[in-house]
Amino acid sequence: LISKILKNALALFGPNGEHWVNHSPDEKHHCTLTAIANATVGHSSKLDDADNAEEMLGIALVNYFKVYPGGVIRWNDAQTSFEPIKAAFEKAIELAEEKEK
Repeated sequence: LISKILKNALALFGPNGEHWVNHSPDEKHHCTLTAIANATVGHSSKLDDADNAEEMLGIALVNYFKVYPGGVIRWNDAQTSFEPIKAAFEKAIELAEEKEK
């Protein structure tokens, strides 16, 4: 379920990140956390699932991108392009799929 939430969140950004923003999300544009929250709606009624998806993204950031804990929001806001966002989500999806086996 967590990998599905992360995949759906990544899809919300659009194929080229045209719907990703590093600040001020709205109905059509998402930061990492609003994408995860919106991806959870309809797939799970548990707030824990959104938290677990965010945690998996945080694990990917710490272990593979050397971003330290508590930094998902600040990390998102500091990005100037979509590429690091996509790479982190892809790694988090990979980790979630491994855990779900």
